[in-house]
Amino acid sequence: MKKRWMTTEIYELMEKRRLAKNEPTTYKQLQNLIKRKIKLTKEKWIKELCEEMENLDSKQDIFNMHKKLREAAGLFKKQSPPMLTDETNNIILNEAEKHRIWANYTNHRFIRRRQT
Repeated sequence: MKKRWMTTEIYELMEKRRLAKNEPTTYKQLQNLIKRKIKLTKEKWIKELCEEMENLDSKQDIFNMHKKLREAAGLFKKQSPPMLTDETNNIILNEAEKHRIWANYTNHRFIRRRQT
């Protein structure tokens, strides 16, 4: 789910709408229902976020309140940890292989630093 306020019920309705695209009346009814559900769900989500921010404000936890605000505005993105890859851009999960790659990397940097 890309949007945090989306529910599985809305996605199921979207799938039904996609299957009913050759039936104009059913499609239109589902479209209106989806719009109503989205509006209610999004409103509920925003209300909960506001209550959380007000609660954090009452506790004078400004740091977490601004974190919630950035999340609500869509400015907050969780950073994924960097992935270690080999020469062919395959992700390395094996611990021994990770050590080998890091040994090559540090050895390479050490040799290059010595040359300069």
